[in-house]
Amino acid sequence: MRNFIFIIISILIPFQSFAIDGCGHDCKQCHKITETEARKALQGQGDIKITDIRMSPIKGLWQIMTLRDTTKEVYYLDFEKTNLMMGPVIDIKGKRDLTKVAIENATQINIAEIKLKKTLLLGSNTASTIVYILTDPSCPACAKLHTVLKQIVKKHSNIAFHIILFPLKGMKDSYARAKSINCTSSLKMLEDSLEGKPIPPAACSSKDVDDNMAFGAKNGISMTPTIIFQNGKVHFGAENVKNLLSLINANL
Repeated sequence: MRNFIFIIISILIPFQSFAIDGCGHDCKQCHKITETEARKALQGQGDIKITDIRMSPIKGLWQIMTLRDTTKEVYYLDFEKTNLMMGPVIDIKGKRDLTKVAIENATQINIAEIKLKKTLLLGSNTASTIVYILTDPSCPACAKLHTVLKQIVKKHSNIAFHIILFPLKGMKDSYARAKSINCTSSLKMLEDSLEGKPIPPAACSSKDVDDNMAFGAKNGISMTPTIIFQNGKVHFGAENVKNLLSLINANL
């Protein structure tokens, strides 16, 4: 028992001393980083540009936002600047991917540009609130979100969704399906495709789908579904009705 008590006391004393004489809760009082130091830590990661450096949601780490061509990537560097990490940081209590949120916050879409695109309308063409959805016609998560969208427009006539066909390169048949759906401008054909049903081949030679893919690449969008709100902010991934309505109201 004596040994146990001694160990506990020896551990607590340094922490108690730090709480009194240290930096308190503001890590910036003691820890600094320059862009030069961040660039040095990122050596060997390829041709990337640093766009932002800040404290990460996890104490003891810097969050470094970078741009590789048009793709945003997040790195984490410890305060000693000796360990570099990459990957999702998960808020367990809030059940949120904080890395994804950081990339969303760093992404701003020019709505004037997206308004010029050909879309499939789900909802009323007189709705006051417009939300844009980048959808892959073979994407299971897109099918899940599409069900949510239909539930929302059924109860909220002031909200409409403009669906932009955005096939991912790794999804089988997605490009051909998107071209076919685009030629007919058929919401029913999109829904058939999301359900895995066969659809006819493309009956036109439009470049709309290629333009959509170029738009996504330009803005660093590489996943579906991607939700774009009226203020140009984005959200990656599907949501339930309650969460999506909350996001829409927060981004009017």
